[in-house]
Amino acid sequence: MPLRALLTGVTVSATTTLEGVAPPGAATGAPDGPGTGVIALVVVALLLGTGILIPTALVIKGAKARRAREAAEFETARRLAEEDVDRLAEEIRALGDGRDTSDNPAVRQAWQSALDAYDTARSTLSGARRPLDLRATANAVQEARYALANLRTHLHHDT
Repeated sequence: MPLRALLTGVTVSATTTLEGVAPPGAATGAPDGPGTGVIALVVVALLLGTGILIPTALVIKGAKARRAREAAEFETARRLAEEDVDRLAEEIRALGDGRDTSDNPAVRQAWQSALDAYDTARSTLSGARRPLDLRATANAVQEARYALANLRTHLHHDT
């Protein structure tokens, strides 16, 4: 029996049971007796409720699991980005602070670019709340490393 016909029959049976009369032109097809419509209505309500509640519970459970997985992945990515920023700081320290001692403006500019990019990487990392924020950190680290490579080139040519 199609669902629409079943629901129509249940609605007519429930109306007949509750009001004592069938709506005009309605043929219930249900056996006579009190409570038949109510029982059918309860069965349909249980079926519909189960049909809605179980998938909803599964969707909610799946969403919670997905959020937990994404949070764990983000923390792993954040930890790796933090290590990358720490390695960058070590690279900068290893070169020393030649920006004030050099007479070459290109060297001073390369130092400043590297330090500015490092500061950007550090600040974007501290404010990172989602993976896209970590992309900004990675871009800043890449800019700093480019500036350091440029600096090394200038330092090598100055000696």
